[in-house]
Amino acid sequence: MSRNRPDTTFLAAVAKSLDVCHNMVSFTCTAHVVLPSTIHRLVVNKPKLTDLKLEAILTRGEMVEVLKLNHLKSLALDYPTRIVLDQLPHLLITNMGHLRSLSITNSIDLAPDYFTNMLGIIPQLRVLRVQDCLGITHRDVLRAVGKHCKSLESLAVTIYTSSVNRDLLWPSFLTLRHMNIHIRQCPKDQLGSTVSLLLDCAAQAALESITVHHTDKHDIPDAILTEIVKHQSSSLKRLNIINFRVAPEQVDKICSGLHQMQQFAFYMPSNVASRPNVLAL
Repeated sequence: MSRNRPDTTFLAAVAKSLDVCHNMVSFTCTAHVVLPSTIHRLVVNKPKLTDLKLEAILTRGEMVEVLKLNHLKSLALDYPTRIVLDQLPHLLITNMGHLRSLSITNSIDLAPDYFTNMLGIIPQLRVLRVQDCLGITHRDVLRAVGKHCKSLESLAVTIYTSSVNRDLLWPSFLTLRHMNIHIRQCPKDQLGSTVSLLLDCAAQAALESITVHHTDKHDIPDAILTEIVKHQSSSLKRLNIINFRVAPEQVDKICSGLHQMQQFAFYMPSNVASRPNVLAL
């Protein structure tokens, strides 16, 4: 279902189609509005449904219906309302034996204490994405992960504030394989140290992919590349540097220092090369 608001005829057709999809394993809805019957039909006779992604604005009654799902392995909530977040711990408890992946994005209601308690329900989590949630910083996410979910394999966070020193409650990842860092706000003179401190949490892990994405175009601080090359030279296969300008000498540093790299995507100013601004090697 698409984000554009569909007409009720289409919504009714989707709802009816769920009646015959007994072997459904995955359902994604990015429409803000759904018919109540859609949620009810989604949970009835769907024993194989393990992957759920919802953006829809659900009522309390519809969320109670979602609580009937008890075999979820992957759950993604985009723009979750307070009603959804209020019921989320109950859904996690119901699926705590199965859930391995959780994504919460674009929430204005997600708070640090609530988030920490929530992760305590699912310490076996392997994939976590918490991005574009204004009420929680990357520091809050790392503290919660350090307390409950030290065996993560994939982590995606958003930076809204700078970090001067590494928090003692942050984890030292050993099993992490993929890291995605999106910078929304950070003083330019603290950008390198802030991202480097986050990357340092995975210094003992064998990362296979790193994505560093800035909302605005910036020159990438050399400290970030130094941190990546220093600790991930023998394992990193994919490096994506998005919305950062990368100097030719930095490209040389990366290519010569990351011995296992298979994919390198980055931005280069057009005045230093006649190639397209976005390059992938």
